[in-house]
Amino acid sequence: MATEPDPDVGAAELALGLLDGPERATALRRVLAEPAFAREVEAWRTHFGQLFGRWPEVAPPPALFDRIEASIDPPVVRSWRWKALSGASSLIAASLLVALFLRPAGPPPLAPAPQVPPLVASLAATGAQKAGPVAAVYDKASGQIRLASATLAPDGKAAELWAIPADGVPRAIGLLSHGRPTSLVLPASLRAQMATGLTLAISIEPRGGSPTGLPTGPVVAAGTLIQA
Repeated sequence: MATEPDPDVGAAELALGLLDGPERATALRRVLAEPAFAREVEAWRTHFGQLFGRWPEVAPPPALFDRIEASIDPPVVRSWRWKALSGASSLIAASLLVALFLRPAGPPPLAPAPQVPPLVASLAATGAQKAGPVAAVYDKASGQIRLASATLAPDGKAAELWAIPADGVPRAIGLLSHGRPTSLVLPASLRAQMATGLTLAISIEPRGGSPTGLPTGPVVAAGTLIQA
């Protein structure tokens, strides 16, 4: 009999905010590069929000941690910071395990709102540019576009992202972070034009961006938006 695939624990950990440092950076890169993983993270966030929203927050009794420690270890003098950290870590881990293994097979009691699939693009290098493709994800609901880490501009220059709709006129979106993932919020006037088939392009501009409102330097990467 066919069984369901194991849940992606990394998606659940990212949704709960349990990842930090390199592990969080790796998970965020997966969100940009793997639409299925991004949808899994959003599904976990929705699930946890509904799960935790069903019970009101209740503060534990003051002596709860002392009673737990006394039941498993001989009395030990510990600082209040260690007690608080241990208790919080245990509660978070328990919540994750309960959600992973006791998640109902059917739909949750409160049906989540329909999710709008994101638009994605792979901006391939053009001309003599040797860099690999840059992954981009556009979230229609928030009007935010996220791009994977890229190092495209030489010293003293900036890489600028452009949207080129059907009329062929480039619209500036913003400057890319150098060597780090980039997140940009599009103006309302541009969001309506972000659709399947729109071209995204990256040009090299003076520091601070194009002074003319149009690309002035070479285009080093380009790609087309498609439905995830």
